[in-house]
Amino acid sequence: KHTTFAELPYGEQRLLLVARAAIKTPELLILDEACQGLERHLRRRVLDFVDRLGALNHSTVLSITHDPDEYLACTRQTLTLSPNGIGKKPAWRLTPTLPPA
Repeated sequence: KHTTFAELPYGEQRLLLVARAAIKTPELLILDEACQGLERHLRRRVLDFVDRLGALNHSTVLSITHDPDEYLACTRQTLTLSPNGIGKKPAWRLTPTLPPA
């Protein structure tokens, strides 16, 4: 039996969308809230997939998120934008992280 995109579970739809974006092996893959609305086990699956895909394709993966803690396990570097207070300029901080074990 063939399954349509609409019939897939939400997590499978997310994986398919990421795979579709990466199929042409881009040098830069930008993901905006790729794990939003997913349960923890599905977030981990999507992030592991993205990490393997980036390594396999030698791609840079730029992930935008409001929950950076979930990405720390699979990132090489993080760039954090954090406001210094109302009306002040935001501060950019590049924080190197260790590769996943």
